[in-house]
Amino acid sequence: ILGMSKPFESCWTEVAMGASIGLAQGFKWAGIKKPVIATIGDSTFFHAGIPPIINAVYQKVPLTVIILDNGWTAMTGFEENPGTINLDGSSTKRIDIVEICRGCGIEDIKIIDPYQSEKATDAIMKAMEYTGVSVVVSRRECALQAKRRKVKFSQRKVNIDKCTGCRICLSSLACPAMVFHPKDANSKAYIEITSACFGCGLCEFTCPEGAIEVIKDGK
Repeated sequence: ILGMSKPFESCWTEVAMGASIGLAQGFKWAGIKKPVIATIGDSTFFHAGIPPIINAVYQKVPLTVIILDNGWTAMTGFEENPGTINLDGSSTKRIDIVEICRGCGIEDIKIIDPYQSEKATDAIMKAMEYTGVSVVVSRRECALQAKRRKVKFSQRKVNIDKCTGCRICLSSLACPAMVFHPKDANSKAYIEITSACFGCGLCEFTCPEGAIEVIKDGK
């Protein structure tokens, strides 16, 4: 379940595909004063997210909806959806999530690149301040699909001489490509980035020591 496990623990509840926007409305009607955020994938938004977002606008419910637009139905096997290509792989009329939201009466819509963490965080914080329904479309192709399509990317490595083993990168990202090596009799503690890295670069910006670097010419 996205964001529910450590270190994030950011998901309060999860019920079913498409339930997030309706649940978020229920939380607000139940009297929760804190900002409430509903997250939903692009495929699930097409499948079951449009009626509840219309209701949220209609009922003037103050909440933020983050639509994770990765271009594929990653949850069930990377099937196509109305925002990508046809089932046979041919091009077709792509349905624009932003236009759907505008058609539903949503005025506060932001598009972010989740790899640009500072800009993305700022956009989400501003969306949470909006008094009605705000939407943030987080748009970036699924990393696994991009890798399968052989999209070029720059993997990262850890400069062992600079790494202090503080694990800030791990606690901030919980990236599956990162491995912690504890201190032993022969070496200090350090982080290793494995070949599972797909080059998002977020770790590079979390390291206070500047120990994470781009691999150049295979080094």
